[in-house]
Amino acid sequence: MAEFGFYKDPEKYTRERAHEFFLPSEIGGQSIPKIEVGIRRLIKNRWKYSPATKIEWFDFLFVDISVNTAVVKTEERWFAPVLDENDVRVPSRKIRMEWKAVYLIQKVGNKWFIKESTTPYKKD
Repeated sequence: MAEFGFYKDPEKYTRERAHEFFLPSEIGGQSIPKIEVGIRRLIKNRWKYSPATKIEWFDFLFVDISVNTAVVKTEERWFAPVLDENDVRVPSRKIRMEWKAVYLIQKVGNKWFIKESTTPYKKD
C-alpha cells in the first residue's frame, strides 16, 4: 500500500502525495492526520521502514460498492522492519504486523480514495 512507501522515506513525505491515495481532510478524509503522526514519530526517532517492507498477504474478506462509496474488509500481514539512522533494525519494533481492517472508500470525480480505515495506527 502507498502508506508504507511514505514510511520508507519519511523525510520526503508530502501531503500532496498522500492526496493521490487518501481523501483530503478538508473534504472528510480521516487517514492523513493519522499517517502524519507516524511520519513525525519516525522523523523524531530518525527511523524509517526498511526498503524490504512488503505485503506478505492481503485477503479481501468483503467488498460492498455503491455509486460513490465502498466498504472493503481485509485481512493483512506485512513484513515491515523499522531501521534506525544507521540502517540497523530497531529491535523494539515488530518485524511482522497482522490485522483485519475495514476501509471506507469514496469516489471523487473519476477516482477512488481511502476516506478512513480501522488500520491500527499507533497513537502518540
